[in-house]
Amino acid sequence: MKKEYVTPRSLVVEQCVEFYLLAYSHVKNATGEDIERIKEEDVDDDIEVNVIYTRHCSGISSCLLNIWWGIYDFKERIKRILNMKQFTFLARLFSYQNHFERKSGFYRTFCLLLLLCSFTVNMQSQTKKIIRAYYKGNDVSTIVNSADPDERQVYLYNVGTKQFLLPGSYWGMKAVLGETGMAFDVVKDMTLPSQANAYRFYSRGLLTEGGSSLAWAGEAGSAVYLDRTNPVNPSKGDKPRIVLIPVNTSDPHAKAYYVHVYQTGKFTVSASKDTTWAYSNEKYLYANNAMEEGGRGIGYFNSLGEAKSSKDSAAIWKLVTLKDLKKAIKETYAYNEEPSNITFSIKDPWLIRTKKRAEMWQIVPAKLLTDEFEKGYSGQAIYGPYFHGEAWGKSGSVTQTFTVKHPGWYLLTCSGFYRRSAGSDMTAYLFAQDDNKQSLERAKQRTPLYVLSDANLTKFTSADGDSYLQAGRALTAGKYARNSVMIYVYGNGQPDFSTQLTIGIKIEGANVKPSDWVSFDNFMLQYCGINTIVLDEDETAPAYMQKQIDPNLSTTLQMQRSFISGQWNSFMLPCDLTGKQVELAFGADAKVSKFKGPSSTQKTLMEFESVQLDEDNRNKVVIEAGKLYLIKPMKELAKAENEFSVGVYLPHEKNLEMKFKGTYFTVPGVTLKTAPSKSTIEEPYKTSALDNNSLRFRGTYVNQTAKVIPAGSYVMNKDGKWYRTSKPHSAKGFRCWVESGNSSGAGAKLLSISIDGQIVDEVLGGGTTGIDNVIRENEIENADKVYSLDGRLVRSGKASLDGLPKGIYIIGKKKYVIQ
Repeated sequence: MKKEYVTPRSLVVEQCVEFYLLAYSHVKNATGEDIERIKEEDVDDDIEVNVIYTRHCSGISSCLLNIWWGIYDFKERIKRILNMKQFTFLARLFSYQNHFERKSGFYRTFCLLLLLCSFTVNMQSQTKKIIRAYYKGNDVSTIVNSADPDERQVYLYNVGTKQFLLPGSYWGMKAVLGETGMAFDVVKDMTLPSQANAYRFYSRGLLTEGGSSLAWAGEAGSAVYLDRTNPVNPSKGDKPRIVLIPVNTSDPHAKAYYVHVYQTGKFTVSASKDTTWAYSNEKYLYANNAMEEGGRGIGYFNSLGEAKSSKDSAAIWKLVTLKDLKKAIKETYAYNEEPSNITFSIKDPWLIRTKKRAEMWQIVPAKLLTDEFEKGYSGQAIYGPYFHGEAWGKSGSVTQTFTVKHPGWYLLTCSGFYRRSAGSDMTAYLFAQDDNKQSLERAKQRTPLYVLSDANLTKFTSADGDSYLQAGRALTAGKYARNSVMIYVYGNGQPDFSTQLTIGIKIEGANVKPSDWVSFDNFMLQYCGINTIVLDEDETAPAYMQKQIDPNLSTTLQMQRSFISGQWNSFMLPCDLTGKQVELAFGADAKVSKFKGPSSTQKTLMEFESVQLDEDNRNKVVIEAGKLYLIKPMKELAKAENEFSVGVYLPHEKNLEMKFKGTYFTVPGVTLKTAPSKSTIEEPYKTSALDNNSLRFRGTYVNQTAKVIPAGSYVMNKDGKWYRTSKPHSAKGFRCWVESGNSSGAGAKLLSISIDGQIVDEVLGGGTTGIDNVIRENEIENADKVYSLDGRLVRSGKASLDGLPKGIYIIGKKKYVIQ
């Protein structure tokens, strides 16, 4: 169900001067040096361009909009003249006028026309996808002198790997690299001798028995750790002075450093007689290729010369601020880029070994998480990385609340599992919610964690016999890592919008047993933009899909379609999905198979083969647009009991509002490149080498109210089994069936189904009557007896199926299925 609507919005536009520069070079014949100088200018983060509201303008804005509509053809001409593939927003059209000599009224008018031309017809909250440059980096002196708390919070970013420094490996505190970095406070090092480039880095939210300094560990140490001695407790010979040596770069606005981490000597308490550091023993951080527990390893060059000559920028580091990371959210919001990692919003997402956990996570009840391992931990280096959250025999929650300032989609993932003992009803959930919009369907979501099976339980045994350690090893290694939920944050149209998100783990049950077990770790939060692509099994024509086509737009797909988890469902899509997207939508253990055809070695066998969803295919397309598949979801899909609305952005016309109710899934990063030219799709007939039996896979994108499935076809029912139809049937959207090439419908009556050579099902309805897979009470023949499939009388006096359990029944000469 859909209706057209228009939502007036403002567009946040930043750092988009490319078209303006090209246009200016044509108009004013600017020199290349002028262009480069302007391109290197830092664009003010606070610049916003409030674009004319779509079809709801007044005054001069309305006049300008009318001009804009009138010069659409002019826009296309200019695009061809300038040989540009994509027009971008001109956030600083008039900000750079100081660079130009000519400021005539004609020039300004011409630039305004170019500005209007550059806006594509989609006057909505996001533009086409662009590629964001990597972080420019910040001058450390600017950071330590800033009064902005977002500029004072710093992350160490390795240019070569595009990863951040975080704790892991030995003791759980050794410096490694990963997607989410540890936040630091940076201060000038004031010990002697004075060193212009010497600083101290203090880990935020981290405090162990050692401290919270980033430092070379001890006199005889061999690595940098994040929990070393603080100045108030100088001991163990730690070297907390970090020297940042600037990297020469052609871009005066980009700052990068070599990081020197070792000095000889010993820091003392005396304020009047501090140790003189010596620099005869040099160590420079670089990213190596070794993988350690919790992340990529870090190595140490013995000279600055080695660091400078290293390949792939492995020894080059940048200081990325919290302000930079927040800016990435703005760019995702404004330009619809790939999802932004905003895990920095979560304090202690790794649940590391720290004395400050209770300050960062709200744990209810306070003793919910076991601390037996922590109490028994006595500095065993190899066990340090395995700290995580774990609960035994209790219900409760581990949550965290923080502020977000952008409407749109948020994806929360974590590693975790639960094990329910006999007689228990305990379930552990990953959840996320917008605290101010909990009543709205998409603003509050939860999903059960991975269920630890009996087979996997046997893996949690080792020489040390500690289940906590085994769970920690598994979670640190990335197992049980694909628990996920997506929520939608509804904005209010105001530039100062903000709301509170609460995320975490909830353990529920009225009969929780002492041996019920929950383990979790490694939260990640991503912002996925504001736009939505919608697919609906109830739509009767493909026109709504055609309106959503945009090959340059990567956005979130929300699809309404009934699925039964834990069993096979037929499936087709007008867009591609990667292995990772399939896992997010249908669960880490989801299975996908595709149709091969009749067996070449066995009569009456219909063959399918698996699509690999392993690690190698996580970022590769595994479900192709326009192809026909079987899919077995292995997670509990969201289900809306009440109808809710989904606003759909359209690139070239008024937007749509779709109505959803029932089962649906949500997955980010989807592009609708093309839409189906017809409502159904069919593969060529495939004929068995053993007989004349020919079969083909066929499917529909839309709800077919007409009887498009011929009699004698093979359909998958709601119970996950195949049935042969005795008469034509209708089909809802995004479903498939197998048709026989025998037009009389008298093909093979009984077929077996195999996946990768293993028989998984036999087609029911081998008799001449076949099976009707849709029950309609008014279609039941006039009869007064109901029989089971084995001929047993189950009801007499009334030919009704009301109240009977699921199964196959015979009334008169027809078979009926109760689903």
